[in-house]
Amino acid sequence: MTECIAKQLIFSFIRKRQLTVDFEGGEITSDAGLRLIQQADNNLNLTMGIAGCIKDGRDSRYSDHSMVDVLRQRILWKLMCLCRILYAQNLQWLQ
Repeated sequence: MTECIAKQLIFSFIRKRQLTVDFEGGEITSDAGLRLIQQADNNLNLTMGIAGCIKDGRDSRYSDHSMVDVLRQRILWKLMCLCRILYAQNLQWLQ
């Protein structure tokens, strides 16, 4: 098990504001909230409804995944990219 020694890090490269990182924040996640979105989608059947409106022209002999699975993966990937863009824009604002 990894043992971290530093309790805080202070970054000096940010000019306008002081940025301090504290590692005692409790539970964290690296999934950008996608699990919550996926659970909401499962409960509301949003992706399934959208997939029902799209004609699947693939040959089922060569398709391992359903249109719902492909669409859900694509939507979650796009949301993850959007979260990363917004996060990067917030970091730029701090400089």
